[in-house]
Amino acid sequence: MPKRAPRLQSHGFAPGGAGDGLVLTEDRALAHPEEIATLLVHAGCPPTRLLIEEEDLETYFLRMVGAGDA
Repeated sequence: MPKRAPRLQSHGFAPGGAGDGLVLTEDRALAHPEEIATLLVHAGCPPTRLLIEEEDLETYFLRMVGAGDA
């Protein structure tokens, strides 16, 4: 994650880690994944996979009430 995280952070994102990948949870990142891809390409770290996941209402509810912390 050497060049990737600082590049994204300098553009107002807060990347987290997930193995060899990055996780971005900001609405802006979800709404504009092309911006993330462009920033990474310009940092010399083009993404090999860009995945957008949005949770459904049930998952969100369970996470909010803590039921997913089994």
